[in-house]
Amino acid sequence: MTSHADLQKIGIIVLAAGNSSRLGTAKQLLKDKNGVSFIKRITALALSLSCKKVLCILGANHPAIAQELKDLKATIVINDLWSQGIASSIKLAVHTVNSQFPDLEALLFLVCDQPFVDEKILHQVIYQYFKSGQPIVASHYQNTLGTPALFDRSFFPVLLLLEGDRGAGKVIHDHSDRVAMIDFEDGLFDIDTQRDYELYSA
Repeated sequence: MTSHADLQKIGIIVLAAGNSSRLGTAKQLLKDKNGVSFIKRITALALSLSCKKVLCILGANHPAIAQELKDLKATIVINDLWSQGIASSIKLAVHTVNSQFPDLEALLFLVCDQPFVDEKILHQVIYQYFKSGQPIVASHYQNTLGTPALFDRSFFPVLLLLEGDRGAGKVIHDHSDRVAMIDFEDGLFDIDTQRDYELYSA
């Protein structure tokens, strides 16, 4: 089990700025099987880990999405450049952490449309970071490495070089020799279309 002192070295970033163009409605506001919006579910889950800081990067539809988070102690950061792609949210998160929370050692990135992410998975990612000594930890599903994914501060400058829709997966791929992994088979399922949501809800 990861100690409280170790958890205090970690910041969690919830990437939720996109406009869900393939879905046709804001996926952040869709309800999970318990009737909780996806953005509130993943943010509450992040807060439950007792890490140092939780930042939610919002963009499209941010007034309505922020309303979902009003009762939670997360820091909301608005990405006015969200239409430029997910890289803009990652870079805004890193810039915010560098300027406001320079004591953080690593950042754990989450998205709200992976409905099977749970506390166990997040603890596994963080535990693997401290156990492996590798600067990146990624989740493994069907020959893919992706989110939830953690990056040590030594990789913050690399994250700041991302552009467009090239997310953290590019950094993971380009530096595969520096990556530890956890198995998360259900991470393959995310909600991009109405059909995905119907399959999840069934």
